[in-house]
Amino acid sequence: MIKTGEFALFRDRHDAGQRLAQKLLHYKEAKNTIIIALPRGGVVVGYDISLALRLPLDVFITRKLGAPRILNSQWAPWPKPATGI
Repeated sequence: MIKTGEFALFRDRHDAGQRLAQKLLHYKEAKNTIIIALPRGGVVVGYDISLALRLPLDVFITRKLGAPRILNSQWAPWPKPATGI
């Protein structure tokens, strides 16, 4: 949640997904269309979009790439597919 006095565009990830879905209504029930979400927050957003647009949801599992000599071990410049694709 957002601390008092801080600014955020959305209340939470559900709010973000619902607002984005409103912008994407022209894709509602589109053929050959799926929602792909990334873990660590994206699945919640994708789920709400999937429900609103009545489209299937898939999750693209990724893992972080290590970067030597980076102080923050959580740094991930890009996601790498967990399947090695």
